[in-house]
Amino acid sequence: MAQQDKVDLCAWDELGFITIQVKSGRLRQEYDGRQPTYHFNYGSGLKKKKPVRGDYDIMATVAIEKRRVLFTALPELTAVSKRINPKRFDDPDVEINSWQHAIRVMRGET
Repeated sequence: MAQQDKVDLCAWDELGFITIQVKSGRLRQEYDGRQPTYHFNYGSGLKKKKPVRGDYDIMATVAIEKRRVLFTALPELTAVSKRINPKRFDDPDVEINSWQHAIRVMRGET
């Protein structure tokens, strides 16, 4: 664990360390007739600013009920918040696949 602003975890491999921000959410029933969804707020601060380079490297969004994590590299976060369909967390390999993709994006390999 890392006790810094915007950084919750650190990971490392042979190329160096990676900073991770964690956001967790419960399945929310939408009141406008849409399907239930997970809603994650990626912003920080009182006025919810979009994260920028140097804040962290990877966002880990945790679906509490499904006990699964979807990893996203910071350059792929295009908005302050995002709704994620619960089906995205159904794949048993979502964690390893999204982690590997996020690492490749973060290192400019894609």
